[in-house]
Amino acid sequence: MAEYTNAEKADMILAYGATDCNGRAAQRLYAERPPVRRTPAHTMFARLHQQLCETGSFQKAACNRDRTARTELNEEIVLDMVDTTPSLSTRGIANEIGISYSSVWRILDDSALHPFHYQRVQSLKECDFAPRQAFSQRYLQQRIANPFLQPPCCSQMRRLFRERVFSTPITATREQQRTHIVIGQRTRYRCDSYFHVVPARWSPAHFSISVRNHLDATCGERWIGRGGPVHWPPRSPDHSCLDYFFWEQMKSLVYETPVNSAEELEERISAAAEEIRNTPEILSNVRRSMKRRCEACITCGGRQFEHLL
Repeated sequence: MAEYTNAEKADMILAYGATDCNGRAAQRLYAERPPVRRTPAHTMFARLHQQLCETGSFQKAACNRDRTARTELNEEIVLDMVDTTPSLSTRGIANEIGISYSSVWRILDDSALHPFHYQRVQSLKECDFAPRQAFSQRYLQQRIANPFLQPPCCSQMRRLFRERVFSTPITATREQQRTHIVIGQRTRYRCDSYFHVVPARWSPAHFSISVRNHLDATCGERWIGRGGPVHWPPRSPDHSCLDYFFWEQMKSLVYETPVNSAEELEERISAAAEEIRNTPEILSNVRRSMKRRCEACITCGGRQFEHLL
């Protein structure tokens, strides 16, 4: 009822009395009387009459209920807990204090604080900023020339070796001539279109001259890694599609149900890799994500940028 003026409410009461408390007749009479104005619902007349009888006023009675959740003490406790341990969740704070988590949100919002998910990131050194920017600029320039350029794989393949991830061999085809070679630690991996990974066991150390000569002869200027034509920026898993996409996608497919044997694990990994390779929409999303990451890296001057994504 707050949207009506006191004069309009008084006219409603007069119309309601003139029609012997008939709401619909009062609505018609109110609409016929000048001036032209909004016509309320027929139930408005009865509610307004009841309010006037109960309170003697057109204004609603003030609610004097005391706060039980957002007290000064609870607000101080919430702010003190957040200041002491910023990684606490709003639900954890609410459960410990005994108030709703929406009340915790409102307390934080009134104090200009915004809850966020705690995320660990790779620490960077001052000397890492320039190489990260240069790598991002190079990728964006190549992407302009080739919009379908695949994101490069990371040289940090230790996890793949450590977790004993297997994959089926690739039949040599003309497509392999465009294969990019990525060097890992203690072993070498061949990446077909950056995604199909095949471990070459008993291969030389990753920085040996024989390995680099083989890469120069096989891939020319297309391989990325230490001592190569394209330097991979150190401590940069946020640029690697293996870290921000491939591992999580692979694990979600492989471990959708419990694995019972090593043979079944190999079969699932092969099937998951094939599914990823045969889904163009996934690779398109990865390319778009890599573009956003490089742009954000340049914007931040080579510093941490994943909070902007």
